[in-house]
Amino acid sequence: KLLDAATLFGPKLQYQCPGFMANKRQWKMCGMAVIDVAQHLKRYWESDSNDKEFKDFGWRRMFEIIVRWRQYSEPNDPVVWVDLLS
Repeated sequence: KLLDAATLFGPKLQYQCPGFMANKRQWKMCGMAVIDVAQHLKRYWESDSNDKEFKDFGWRRMFEIIVRWRQYSEPNDPVVWVDLLS
């Protein structure tokens, strides 16, 4: 059921331009990333203000989750999240 739900999100985020081919594995991992972020946000909103795990949840943590799922989709692709360059 979870993979069926994840499969709905991937094609919606695919570029519809010449040169971009469909990659079903990346579609599934994209959908899993969307679900993972949604679950983290739900736990963050429902958590106690003293919960250390979700106290510092922000956009950086969200992008770390997304990059991790992108790395799972194609382990040989170099996917790096570089922050604080300026």
